[in-house]
Amino acid sequence: MQGTTTACYFASLYSEASVKLGQVVVAKGQRALIGKLSMDTIRDDNYYESTEKSIKNIKKFLEKFFFLPLIKPIITPRFALSCSMILMRELGKLAKEKNLHIQTHISENTDEIKAVKEKFPEHSSYAAVYDEAGLITNKTVLAHGIYLTDNEIALIKERGASVIHCPSSNTCLKSGLCDVQKLKNKGVKIGLGTDVSGGQSCSILDTMRSALEVSSHLSIIKDNYKALNYKDVFYLATLGGAAALAMDNQIGNFEIGKEFDALVVDTSVSDGLLNDLQNNTLEERLQKFIYSGDDRNIVQMYVNGHKVK
Repeated sequence: MQGTTTACYFASLYSEASVKLGQVVVAKGQRALIGKLSMDTIRDDNYYESTEKSIKNIKKFLEKFFFLPLIKPIITPRFALSCSMILMRELGKLAKEKNLHIQTHISENTDEIKAVKEKFPEHSSYAAVYDEAGLITNKTVLAHGIYLTDNEIALIKERGASVIHCPSSNTCLKSGLCDVQKLKNKGVKIGLGTDVSGGQSCSILDTMRSALEVSSHLSIIKDNYKALNYKDVFYLATLGGAAALAMDNQIGNFEIGKEFDALVVDTSVSDGLLNDLQNNTLEERLQKFIYSGDDRNIVQMYVNGHKVK
């Protein structure tokens, strides 16, 4: 297991497959949000649903989805280019009525932003399209956000939504470099995402390293830019991610009263890449694990106090 105790899954257009994913997650003991894709824009590959069918199917998905303590559904419009305003408004209503999380993509690349403007010319920005549909709330997670304008950032902060930084995907797809420090300084909640299969790994540990690299690249091309350090990405992968999912009152650190989600890390396992760390401080060992550790060093995992590895 890669060490992810809580995941937000961008699943499938098909209800049955999305429910099956939920069943697998339950069996593994992971905490998760499971999203059945909603999209009604016609495509050549027929991977879409009519508006009516899409609304009907998401309602059926929510009805039969098991509301277990660790597993919840999440409203998932693929992104603005894949959805009509009618569909997005219906999804926004459902999220409000049932107090559900919402996930989608925003401002991943410049061509996408241009296409959204052409499809929704009456709206001032990409974020404004989602806001009109009621899709930007304090339980909304927006993947990417590389090219957000200052007005969009202000709107996202005002609504209490979060941006999920997907550095590996953004690099592999040559989408751009997300300025996490700017979002952070503007008060936006930020977490980390793998955007599989946009990137090359489903490991948040790998994503932490990618975030460090992207931030280092920004420090090269921007004057007086303060790059993220290992403490910053550790926060993004833990309490920052919990806050991004509006779960920081429940998980994210070891405050008294929170549920016990934890990894037990051994930096001295015989088959791992780390060794001879006995004389290092705890902080030094944490830093080396973030930079060079992997799943072999994760010897135990706990979710809600239950050992799952």
